Amino acid sequence: MAHANGGGPYHTEFTHSATREFPEPNDGITVHSSQAGFHDPLGSPGSQPHRNLLGSPGSPLPNDPFYPPRSHITADHDSAYSSVYTGNPSFHHGNVDSTAHLGYTTDKHGGPTPPHIPMVDLKGHDGGPLSPPHQTGPPPRGFQRVFARRRPWVVYAFTLAQIIALIIEIVTNKQLTGSAIQTDPFNYMIGPSVTTLIRNGARFVPCMRPGSYSSQPAPCPDSGGIYTANSTCTWEDLCGFNGFSGDGTPNQGFRFVLPIFLHAGVVHLLFNLLSQLSYGAQLEREIGWWRFGCIYILSGIGGLVLGSILSPPLFASVGASGALMGLFACQLLEILFHWHLIHNPTLELFKFIIAIGLTFVLGLLPGIDNFAHIGGFIAGLFAGLIFLSNLPFDKYTRTIRIISWVISVAVIITLFTAGLVTFYNGTDPEDICSWCKNLTCAAIFDSCKAMYK
Repeated sequence: MAHANGGGPYHTEFTHSATREFPEPNDGITVHSSQAGFHDPLGSPGSQPHRNLLGSPGSPLPNDPFYPPRSHITADHDSAYSSVYTGNPSFHHGNVDSTAHLGYTTDKHGGPTPPHIPMVDLKGHDGGPLSPPHQTGPPPRGFQRVFARRRPWVVYAFTLAQIIALIIEIVTNKQLTGSAIQTDPFNYMIGPSVTTLIRNGARFVPCMRPGSYSSQPAPCPDSGGIYTANSTCTWEDLCGFNGFSGDGTPNQGFRFVLPIFLHAGVVHLLFNLLSQLSYGAQLEREIGWWRFGCIYILSGIGGLVLGSILSPPLFASVGASGALMGLFACQLLEILFHWHLIHNPTLELFKFIIAIGLTFVLGLLPGIDNFAHIGGFIAGLFAGLIFLSNLPFDKYTRTIRIISWVISVAVIITLFTAGLVTFYNGTDPEDICSWCKNLTCAAIFDSCKAMYK
């Protein structure tokens, strides 16, 4: 997320790239047993699933109001995707390992297959063999999933929209200033001027609500963001989109959504796409397009709303980093909820904390909108509890699921409502939190001190 003052360089944010390896166990796998009386911990068609306190997303609950059963996951059906597990589960009678029903074991010593363990033929949706259950060695780091036929169409669509939006920004900047990118002062993101970003839909408070600045002259769209005493342009001229409707009161509320698809330049876009096309694409494959889209948009809006009420009103902000921080919040949820299913979960959590911590520390530097990071992360946590379909709940924890879902819906509605009411009431950021400005631009930097004078 990038923000800028009227005459300075662009302010951008960076997000880390994360990998994701959290599959749902026993999803899309066919189990065949050629020996009579073999105890099949993975279950078989027509049999009741074993009690799994950690949950089994591959065996959906009956009459589940939030996560309907996926009928394509059957013993012989051509599944939309298949899971790959590698391990050495104890599949013998009377001694089922605590993780055997999940498809792998904590046994790290390997060794020959005991003669009393029957061979199990695991096949994916294409009929090809998967890793045999008697394979020796430690479980893989995290989980590995193969989604052969599910493509992240929402990620592709959002990425295409963001690329097209940047092209439009550059063309607009060329028309307004005669240069494709801003050179005076130089935009180190390699992109357009701040006035071009505002004209194309950046989050900019004077375009969204009236305030004390309304009586001041605005920089002209072709000025590159430079204020001049003799400027004859109005805020309506700068904001574009056919001006303000009605009595001329700023009311461009769409700027809470549109900035998700705008970026301050090529560098800014590439940093965000690095995470979006890796971790974001994998998350969409796991939870589906509409769940992913809801989490992405809600997180992006959450970051923009928080920034609109805590950032100085003359800062412009663009970027998808708030949305991406919401996706990383979902990664935290999966680490915590799948703690006993992850190889070395403490290490995974430590790496996650370091990466997120570095992101927030970078947000203290001039030019990075940390409020977008914070707001997107908070919104993503509650949106993840609502929309993630692979959190380990089952019929034995059905009440907990319903309670957590209701609380999350209530909290996210309350946060958005309170944020929007605060914004449209015109409350000054200093009155809300006088020291919060240091979270997005620490006063130890001279450029930040100058902005707060």
